[in-house]
Order: sequence, then C-alpha cells, then structure tokens
Amino acid sequence: MAKPCILYEDREECIACGDCRCEYDPEKICDNCMACVKEDADFRGILIGGIKLSEDEE
Repeated sequence: MAKPCILYEDREECIACGDCRCEYDPEKICDNCMACVKEDADFRGILIGGIKLSEDEE
C-alpha cells in the first residue's frame, strides 16, 4: 500500500516531491516545530500558500 501524502489533500499518495521536508534537516518531515522562524529577527512571518474555505464560504 502506498504512503499517503501529508501535505497536499488533492494527492492520495506520496509522490516523493520533497515539499514536506524540513529546510534545516532534510531527513526530517516538517512537524511544525517552528525552528525555521528565527527568534532574534525584527519581525516574524510565514508564507501562506493558500487558504482553504469551507464549502459554505466558497
């Protein structure tokens, strides 16, 4: 049985694209540890790749 994709809902199985890999530890799958957000910065921010609305809001 194929491994499910943990990042994209429109993919039923993992295609080994690597998008879920941690940028600081490529052997690790992202678990939202927030190590990539530097604490000593003047400001903090993240990139938002999309917003998922409920069917009622579409």
